[in-house]
Amino acid sequence: MFRPVYLYAKPAVHLADIWLKAGLSEDNTTGLLTPELKLDGETEGVSVTLRLTDPEGYALYEGPVTGDTIELEGIQPWSHKTPVLYHAELTLKDAQGTVQEVVPYDIGFRRFEIKDGIMWLNGERVVFNGVNRHEWNPEKGRAIDADDMNAAMAVLKANNINAVRTCHYPDQSLWYDLCDKNGIYMIDETNLESHGSWQKLGAIEPSWNVPGSLPEWKDCVVDRARSMLERDKNHAAVLIWSCGNESYAGEDILAMTQFFHAKDPSRLVHYEGVVHNRAFAAITDMESRMYAKPWEIREYLESKPEKPFILCEYMHDMGNSLGGMESYVKLAEEYPQYQGGFIWDYMDQAIWHTDVMGRKVLGYGGDFGERTTDYNFSGNGIVYADGAEKPAMQDVRYWYASPADRAAQDAANAAAAAQADRTLAEAWQSRRAYPLVVTQGDGNLGVKGKNFEMLFSIAGAGPASLKVNGTEWLWRTPRPAFWRASTDNDRGCGFPMRAAAWMAADVFVTYNGMKVLEAGPDCVKVQFQFGIPTVPGASAELVYTVEAQGALRVDAVYHGVAGAPELPCFGVKFETFGPVTRTVWTGLSGETYPDRYKGGVFGCHEETPHVEPHLVPQDCGMHMQTRQAMLEQRNACGHTTAALTLQQVDAPFAFSALPNTAQEIEAAQHITELPATGRTSVMVLGAVRGVGGIDSWGTDVEEPYHVSGEEDHSVSFRIVL
Repeated sequence: MFRPVYLYAKPAVHLADIWLKAGLSEDNTTGLLTPELKLDGETEGVSVTLRLTDPEGYALYEGPVTGDTIELEGIQPWSHKTPVLYHAELTLKDAQGTVQEVVPYDIGFRRFEIKDGIMWLNGERVVFNGVNRHEWNPEKGRAIDADDMNAAMAVLKANNINAVRTCHYPDQSLWYDLCDKNGIYMIDETNLESHGSWQKLGAIEPSWNVPGSLPEWKDCVVDRARSMLERDKNHAAVLIWSCGNESYAGEDILAMTQFFHAKDPSRLVHYEGVVHNRAFAAITDMESRMYAKPWEIREYLESKPEKPFILCEYMHDMGNSLGGMESYVKLAEEYPQYQGGFIWDYMDQAIWHTDVMGRKVLGYGGDFGERTTDYNFSGNGIVYADGAEKPAMQDVRYWYASPADRAAQDAANAAAAAQADRTLAEAWQSRRAYPLVVTQGDGNLGVKGKNFEMLFSIAGAGPASLKVNGTEWLWRTPRPAFWRASTDNDRGCGFPMRAAAWMAADVFVTYNGMKVLEAGPDCVKVQFQFGIPTVPGASAELVYTVEAQGALRVDAVYHGVAGAPELPCFGVKFETFGPVTRTVWTGLSGETYPDRYKGGVFGCHEETPHVEPHLVPQDCGMHMQTRQAMLEQRNACGHTTAALTLQQVDAPFAFSALPNTAQEIEAAQHITELPATGRTSVMVLGAVRGVGGIDSWGTDVEEPYHVSGEEDHSVSFRIVL
C-alpha cells in the first residue's frame, strides 16, 4: 500500500458527486458554470445552495443550484500565466433546513479546443513545455507525501515547466490541486500499460496484445477511464485525458476514447499507441509520438496534417543527457501545429540501500538480486532520486523560457564574453617579462623564471615537473587526451564500441621524439611527438612554449587519417600532484557540452571538483567556451595555498577538473566504486563530442556534435605562472 486509505461517515443526505463545469465564452470574460450534483440518502425536500467568490473574496454568485448554467461576468481565465481560481462553496440542507454538508472547491474557468488542427487555450495557441512525472521517493518508493509534491512543484516553477503528464497512472489528488494553483497543464493518464504484450525485443508483434480488441477486457479498461475522469473532472489543470501508455491499439482503447468524448467534450483525448496501428487513429485527438527525431517531426508537419503534434515523451534524460533540445523547441517557432512535448522524465527512480561493502548508495535494477532487469534504465530524471537538480536543468530552464527571454540571455552572454576577452588580452599585454634561465642536461631540460621552474623530461615525453611558488602541480607528464568516459547515451548507440581504439590510445601512445625548437632567455619551445598504435597513420604533437612573461603556452595538434573512427574528444590531459579543492572559471555556468550549453550564463563561476552522482558514473563536468580556469588548493581553514591559472590563447577552450580519470569513471558501476586518489584529473579540450538526448537506445548525437577522426583538431592555452 503506497497511498492513504480513508474511512468516513456520511450524513443522512449526502452530496455523493459534484461536477462544477466551468467553461469560458468566446469573449474570454464571461464564465459559464453548470453545476451537476448527485445526492444520496434522504433526498426529499433537500436544497443545495452555491456561493462563488473571486480570489479577493467578493461574491459573484450566491443562490440555489438548479442545474441551469450560470453566467458570470468579469471572469479572469485560468492559464499557466494566470492560474486564477474561484472558490465554490456548496451547502446542503435537509428538508428541515438543517445544514448537513458544506463542500468547498476551487475551480478555474477556461476553454480548451482544437481549431484548424491547432490546440487553443482561451483562444491562444498552447505549447506544452512539459515533463513526465512518476511518483517517487528514494526512501519510500512510490509512497510519496506532500513534501515530495511541493518540492517537485517548486522545481517545475523555477525551470519554466508548464505541463506534466501523469505517467502512467493517475496521481495523488494533492498533485492536481497544486497544478490547479500553479497553472500547470496536465495530461491525466489512465492506469494502463501492456508494453510487453505487443513489443518483444524491439519488434512489434501484437499476436497476444492486451487489451487489444478482446471483449473480456473492454469493460475493465473503460472502468479505469471512468474512475479517473470521475475523480479528476473538476480540476482546471486537466486539459487532456490519456487512454494509457504503450498498449498498442484496438477496439477496447477506442471504447475508452468514446467514453471520454461522450462524457466530457470540454477536454481532448490523447493516446500515442496508434502510431503502431493506424487503423485506430480515431482513438487520439492529436498526433502523439515518443522520441521521434526532429527531422521525422518536420516531415509530419510538412504534410499538412489534420491533427496537431506533441511528443508525449522526448529528450530521454538518462545520465548525462539532454543534448540537442534546441532542435525540438525551434519546431514550435516554425510550425504552429507543433505544440511541444514532455521530457522523459522528472526523477531518477532509485532506492537508498546499503551495499555489500556497507556503503549507503542509490540502488538501481539488479542491485537487489532481481533478474531479469534493465539495470539503471529508470535513471532518466531531470532531477536525481534525492530531488537535486541535474546539471542539464539549466538548459531546460533556458529552452522552456520565452524566445524573448532567451534572446536577452544570449545578448547578455555575448556582451560579457566580449568584455572578458578584452580584459584578458589587456592583462596579458601588460605582463612584464623576466629573463628565463635554461639548463640543458642529458635527460632533461630545465627552465626557471620568476616564481616558477619546470623540468622537461626527454624520457618522460613532456614536462615532468611544474612548480609555482614552490608547489608542485604535475603528477605525471601531460598526454594527448582522446577519451572522455562514455555516457548512457553513448553506450545506447554503440559509440564506445565504434570508438574503442581511442580508449586504448588515451592510455597508450607511441613516443616519437622530442625537439627543442628554441631555448633562450626570452623563450623556450619544446615539441613532443606521438604516434597512435590503435589508429595507424594518425598522430599528435604537444608543443610547450615557456614565455618570459611568466607563462607556459601549450599547443596540442591532432593529425587525422582516412578511416579513423570518431573521437570522443581531443586536447591535453594531466593529473595534479595534490587535490584541487576548488575550480574558478570565466565562462558559462554549470556543466556544458557542444549540444547543451545555451542555458549557461556567462560570468565567473566556481565548484568543487566532483563526479556527478548519476546512477552509473559517466563523463561529466565539462565547461565549454572557457576563457580562464583557476585550479586552487586550500588548507583545512579554507584558505587558498596555491593556484594554477589556465587561460585561452586565440580561442576559448573546454575543460573539466574531476577527482577521477576517464578510465576510473568508465570502470565504475556506482559512484561509491570510484577510488580516492588524492589527485585531480584535468582535461583541456579543443574538440569534444556532444551528449545527445533523442533517446538512449540507438540514436547517435546530432551530426554537428560529432568529432571526426579523419580531420585535424587542435587546442591552445596558457598556464599563467
